[in-house]
Formats: sequence, C-alpha cells, structure tokens
Amino acid sequence: MGEEKKMMVVAFIDFLKMEIKNGQLGEEAAEGLEVAMQCLETAYETEGISPPPGTDLYKIYLDASPQKKETTEVDKKAAEEEKLKGNGLMKEANYTGAIDCYTKAINLDKKNAIYHCNRAAAYTKLENHKQAISDCKEALRIDPSYGKAYGRMGLAYLTVKDYQKAIESYEKALLLEPDNASYKTNMNMASEQLNSSQPSQPTQANPLAGLDIQNLLSNPAVMNMAQNFMQNPAMQNMFSNMMGGMGGPPPGTGLPQENDDTITNESINNPTENESNPQPPPQPGANPFASMFGGMDFNNIMNASQQVAAQLRETNPELADSLRGQFQDGQQEQPPPQPPKDEDTSPN
Repeated sequence: MGEEKKMMVVAFIDFLKMEIKNGQLGEEAAEGLEVAMQCLETAYETEGISPPPGTDLYKIYLDASPQKKETTEVDKKAAEEEKLKGNGLMKEANYTGAIDCYTKAINLDKKNAIYHCNRAAAYTKLENHKQAISDCKEALRIDPSYGKAYGRMGLAYLTVKDYQKAIESYEKALLLEPDNASYKTNMNMASEQLNSSQPSQPTQANPLAGLDIQNLLSNPAVMNMAQNFMQNPAMQNMFSNMMGGMGGPPPGTGLPQENDDTITNESINNPTENESNPQPPPQPGANPFASMFGGMDFNNIMNASQQVAAQLRETNPELADSLRGQFQDGQQEQPPPQPPKDEDTSPN
C-alpha cells in the first residue's frame, strides 16, 4: 500500500474527528462515524498515525473546487454560445434541450445570473416549479438586482399556490421594474387568491343566500310545488300574519291589512259575497310569487322570504329539501380560474 494513500486516509480520518468535535452532528451520526473511523484505521493500518502539520483535507478540497476556478474569456464565449442554443430551443418548445444547454453554460461560467434565470424559465415550462425557484434563488444570489429572477420566482410560487411568497417576490420585482404590467397583474391575482383563502368571519345564516331567483322561478317543477304551497291553508294563514306584522300587503293582494281583525282563516280560504276584494285562486302557469311580492320593496321581500323559508323547513322539511334540490339541479358549476401566464417568456 502506497504511503500517499495511507496519509490521505489519515487526513480523512482527521476531518471526521473534527466533524464530531464540532458537535453539529447528532448522537447517532457521531456514533456511526466512530465506527467508520475504526474500520478505516484497521483496513489501512493507520492507528496512531497523525496527519502532517498544516494538512486540512477540507481546505484542500475547497481550493481545488471548480467553483474557485477563474472563468477565462474562452469559457465565457463558450457559455454564451450554449445560452444562445438554449434560447433557440426555447422558441422551438424543446425545453428539455434548452435546460441541457443552459446547464452547460452554467458549468462554464458560474457567475452569470442570466443562465440560471433562463433555465428557471425552461423548468417552469415543464412545470418543475421547485427547480425553477431554486434557479431563481441562485440567480439572485449572484445578482440581487435581477428583477426578472424575482418575477419568475413569483410566477413559480403563484402556480404552486404559495401566494404569500408570490406577493413578496413580485413586490421586489416591481421595485426593480416598476412599469412591468405582468408583475402587477400576477401580484394582484396572488393577493386576491390569498384573501379568498383566508377564513371569513362567521355571519348569520341566510336561508336564501346565493339563490338565483330568476333561475328558480323558471323551473316548472319548483313553480308547481310553490303553487301547491301557496294554496295550503296553514301557509296562507302563516303568511297573512307575517305580512300583517310588516305593515300590510300591497293593494289588491287579498291578504289582510294591519288593523283588520275581522278577517279570519275561514274567510281567507272561503271568501263571502260581502268581501270586496276576494283573492282569486292561482291560475295554471301563473307565477305565485308575483302577486305575493308585487309592490313591496326588496328588503321586505327578503325578510318575508326568509321567514317563509324558515317556516317551511319547520312545517314541511321534505318540501323544503325538494325545493332546494330542484334549484341546485338548475345551477351550473363555474369553471375554475385559469392559472397565471408568464407574459415575459423570452430568455435573455
């Protein structure tokens, strides 16, 4: 066994000892390194041998690392050629090939932020948003004033629904490029999505909240049930009492006035010849809500509707469920919002 190899193993064991001494490893990891050092000492017969003075294996590695190598003009020219090839492949939608070219450019010139940002754009096209964010961060480490890197990082965060980080990225991008319209649009979108995802304050339940009244009244099955509902004596009595407490119905509806104590349930259902304004029965195909709500203001309509809905749930829950089901069948599901688009897809 060569002496050089043995001394390299000694230097490596010394590095492992320093790692344990630094205390940054967990107890289990430190025990594993202890076992590894014993195995290396036995295999290479290095027990009791110390490394030469000034031998620091980790420092030697850093000094020899490719990242420490100065980029020559030849390397910069070759890197620029790879970047141009990658730009051409981006226009052809060959994003995998573009990534290969940008990677070669990065290996030739590690201090050029543009190569990382261009590769981030290619990763975004392939929906590899995690790698796109990593490339943007590296581009910003090299050049903290690179606005396009912030913009592309914001797009990646917005696409993966990390709205807070997207907003932060776009804010920094706009500080550097205040007139960029796509940054403003996407930041507003991120803000709207963040606000909509926040839990709302509890509000009082509204039995008619979200109802499309026009759609409801155009449903024949719903209207048929509504006509039967309005002809029900108990419902007519309930609604007449409710209307009396609201200041009376509009003229011509046949419902009792506020101070009319002489009209009873029987007279409502069986009007006599002496009654001046009897309520005609609903005609087939007629809108039973038109005569009910004619002339009332909207607030009164909503208050009356809510009380009717509450009473209906108590007196006839099956009919209430049926009405709700008929209405929901007529609703159309809204399409989900479209994801943001990167309007600035041209590489540098």
